[in-house]
Amino acid sequence: MLATGEEVPSGQSIRARLLIVEIGPGEVDRTTLSQCQRAGQEGRLAESMGAFVSWIAGNYEGRQQGLQARVLEIRSQGHGRAVHARLPTTLAELQVGWEFFLDFALEVGAIGSAERDALEKRSEQAFVQVCAFQAKYQETSDPALRFVALLKAALANGRAHVADRRGRAPDEAAAWGWRQNPRGRRWTPQGARIGWVTGTDLFLDPRASYRMAQEFAGAERLSVSEQTLRHRLRERGLLASIDEGRQMVQVRRTLEGTPRLVLHLKAGVLVELRAQASSNVFVPVSDRTHEPTKR
Repeated sequence: MLATGEEVPSGQSIRARLLIVEIGPGEVDRTTLSQCQRAGQEGRLAESMGAFVSWIAGNYEGRQQGLQARVLEIRSQGHGRAVHARLPTTLAELQVGWEFFLDFALEVGAIGSAERDALEKRSEQAFVQVCAFQAKYQETSDPALRFVALLKAALANGRAHVADRRGRAPDEAAAWGWRQNPRGRRWTPQGARIGWVTGTDLFLDPRASYRMAQEFAGAERLSVSEQTLRHRLRERGLLASIDEGRQMVQVRRTLEGTPRLVLHLKAGVLVELRAQASSNVFVPVSDRTHEPTKR
């Protein structure tokens, strides 16, 4: 289904089922558009589509098998998988549909072999470009990435803080939402406590961090529940470990002298530490629960 609209729909689930192509001012050749509109009014487009449907019906079973095999072949190449799991199938089905139409056009004599090859190569390049464009739409609607961005902003704006495992000011306290008293060396936490940091390990209080993200988001709140968000964080590779023995995303740690169920991330996800300033923001997921180095 082809649809047009003034705005890109919100929500990760909706966007995952779309292939979004934005068209800016001046990007439409109005002369060519007028020619296509005249062809539509004269019935030539309907005639072409009718002939295409008849061509498919002439060998429906065989072409269905060929279509499915070709979709699997293209999808297995994995283009777009890093953006969203649905994207490789979407791209494959569109590409195969176009290849079938080119086969039809060649068979009925509408185009020659050279033109068919040129159009196929041009379409492959276009699919690569449109695949790359999808990343920005998925990331802005991805609740896990938005959750991280909201917590970063809350720390920077003094709405939240992270303590060390004893509840005191951690190393690089200013980056973790603490402010130093101008008349002394004492650090004061700002806003709500959302977690604890020890070395390069960050342990988020699931409820407090989720509540803070929702509050800081204002009217544009996260579109998923707290429980769903935990699993999205794991899917995104943002969790450094899980409790595999209990089959739980949360891990058990003793913090401020109290056993707690927390989300284990790498500290660099929220704050760029001096010791790892050149490292990537996002870390690969590890399913092994391990005890962090004690300070």
